[in-house]
Amino acid sequence: RAVETGGDIVHAVLTELATASHRWLLVCDDVRDAAVLAEILPAGGPGQVLVTSDAPPPSGWTSAEYELRPFAEADARDLLALRVDCLRDEDAARILAAVGTLPAVVNLAARWLDATATTMQRAGHAHSRVEATAWAVAELRVQHDLRVQESGVVDTEHRRRLAMVEVALETLSTTRQGRLIILLARFLDMLNPTGVDVTLLCSVPLVDQLAAAAGEDGVPLLEDTVEVHHLLRLGVRYGLFDLGWRVGVRLRVPALLAETLDRFLPGRPREAIRQRLLRALADASPTDAEGDDPTHHPRYRELGRHLRDDPALQRQINR
Repeated sequence: RAVETGGDIVHAVLTELATASHRWLLVCDDVRDAAVLAEILPAGGPGQVLVTSDAPPPSGWTSAEYELRPFAEADARDLLALRVDCLRDEDAARILAAVGTLPAVVNLAARWLDATATTMQRAGHAHSRVEATAWAVAELRVQHDLRVQESGVVDTEHRRRLAMVEVALETLSTTRQGRLIILLARFLDMLNPTGVDVTLLCSVPLVDQLAAAAGEDGVPLLEDTVEVHHLLRLGVRYGLFDLGWRVGVRLRVPALLAETLDRFLPGRPREAIRQRLLRALADASPTDAEGDDPTHHPRYRELGRHLRDDPALQRQINR
């Protein structure tokens, strides 16, 4: 059914499911916090809900454990070929032998290879895309294997996956924009795990607090409002952000990356970053003077997704 312009599409979909006369199946994939289910489940209806998550199930739910299986090698090669121009079959095999075939890791490797090869070619360090991609493959293998060896941990599948994450974050941490992307990823990871609307990410309060948390790296954010859009684009390009189009345009951080972010934010304690984020969300809230103006309803709904279960943030807003 059509949704009125400016209406709440999530509410409309949930109402449709609750009142439907036909059976339906709603799939909530990769839910990190079971508390968010309350806002995305219909009140009833002739259907079923399937939730995939690493988190414990809510009380009263029926659950079963299933291991997230890696790609078949042929599927992993297809993804690499789709993301990386001029990738030879033997080079794809070398990459998969190093990082494994878990979908999120293969995607991260593909994004890194594509971005690195593109940078090499644009800088004139490679005569062709074929040469640039071959160089990127060789460099990724060297950096990846070095991190596995330096960790001193037995060469397990999980360790090799994390090594790919470390390569991506280490590459970004060598540039000002890259460090800002890592910091923005930490902001994202502290918000609603189903994603954050791009409009909120580009809002003045959040950009101001991101710049303040970044110190000297953040100065260009205050001088050019387009800078944050460049960060979002680069974050997606390097695989740090997942871009979703199902309900507006939302970004989220893949779970595999979240556990490694703090190591690449030296001198920036998690709690200090969280306080900056709380201030940004409080400042982004509509004022009393704006009242019930319907043009602000989308902003209320987006903020509500991130504030609902955070008493500290509610106190910050009520000051």
